[in-house]
Amino acid sequence: MTFEKDPLAAVAQVLKKMRLAREWSPDDVARRAGVSPEAILAYESAPASLSEATALQVFESFPLHPEDRTSFQDAFLITPPHDLITHLQSRLYELEAAVCIDEQSLSEALDKLDFILLLHPSPDRTARIHLSRAAVLGELGRDRRALDALIKAETYLDPDREPHLWLRMRMEQLYVLCQTGRYREAEPLLAETQKLANQAGHDRERLQIRRLAGWVANGLVRTEEALRILQPVCAEMIAAGLVFEAGCVAFDLAGLLAARGDTAELAELAQQMKPLTEHKKLSHDARTTLKVFCFAVRRGTFTVEMGIQLSGEFRKAGSRLPRPYELPA
Repeated sequence: MTFEKDPLAAVAQVLKKMRLAREWSPDDVARRAGVSPEAILAYESAPASLSEATALQVFESFPLHPEDRTSFQDAFLITPPHDLITHLQSRLYELEAAVCIDEQSLSEALDKLDFILLLHPSPDRTARIHLSRAAVLGELGRDRRALDALIKAETYLDPDREPHLWLRMRMEQLYVLCQTGRYREAEPLLAETQKLANQAGHDRERLQIRRLAGWVANGLVRTEEALRILQPVCAEMIAAGLVFEAGCVAFDLAGLLAARGDTAELAELAQQMKPLTEHKKLSHDARTTLKVFCFAVRRGTFTVEMGIQLSGEFRKAGSRLPRPYELPA
């Protein structure tokens, strides 16, 4: 890329490159950035007319994507203004954190997310980083710190302006509270979260919140209620193509059924899971874990303890971590 002498003019070229890579029109960028279409057309036709404020708004409007790394590095070559440098560093580290999450290098991902906060990103971005930190901390078993991160995210979020992020925060809080056995603290959050999931969530989130409701019911020793909640959720997740999530729910159910000695329903569950043992959406390790489950049920050797072990192995074979670059802009 050939750069103009004016740093902001060079940034204008980078922004245009990012727009074209996404096949967005100037109107698309303007709508997402909260500026006029004329402002986008102006700096693209006359790059020197770009202001730093517009550049920051437009950069913020692009959802992160791994291919953006080259564009960000291009921008660093031309020494943009200080605020833009800080912003680009922040976004670049988000991409690096996303790569670490994909590679399951969670401690390294956490270091990168922590570094971003030292750059003092915008309040919206700060909330998103704390949400990503909470998910990584939860995956690392640092539940107290995960809850602290969620409390910090809450201070930056507006439930009316960003209902989807507020829903994600509440779901993460419920998940961590259930993981740590704090079901009585989780129960009051359920009604609010279920209502929000119905209003602002997608099918995946509505099914996930029902799974969490099943966890709370089981944790409060309401076993029959937990079964009534979880059994249809498992089938609906399979129908929706959420096969990894369905496998997780199947192990929830298997533990409940084994605990009450219901071999007939356990066998029916194993039969329901059998097609997933060859499903291409699941990793080899996940499919193998399901095969072991189905075999043990068929042999009559499946136990609650085995279910706990297999559930842990299955969960390790997939990831529930959202990538930073998948967060809505």
